[in-house]
Amino acid sequence: MVLKNLKQIVLSTLFSSMILGATTQAMAENENRYITVKGKGKISAVPDTVWVSSGVNTQAKTAAEALNKNNNLMQAIIRAIKEANIEVKNIQTSVFNVHPVMITLGVLVHQN
Repeated sequence: MVLKNLKQIVLSTLFSSMILGATTQAMAENENRYITVKGKGKISAVPDTVWVSSGVNTQAKTAAEALNKNNNLMQAIIRAIKEANIEVKNIQTSVFNVHPVMITLGVLVHQN
């Protein structure tokens, strides 16, 4: 439907341009001749795509424990997405990271 409306608008615009070109020449020959062209177009469509980005971030004493927490949380998110009637083929992981959290301890030694 959108393409049909777009095609009609493009054809109307081209037709109007052709008439305008022909009338400009005719007007040069006789100033009493004129054509007025007015138009209006509207295109609408139902959206068919949505992009959603979500994620979880957990910290734990071990990587395995953090991974387990992340998996549980992401599975809950994926279940909610599926309940919204999103097909599994349209759900994908784009980034996955596991990295240690480093704690830097400073020791201040004061000498006299």
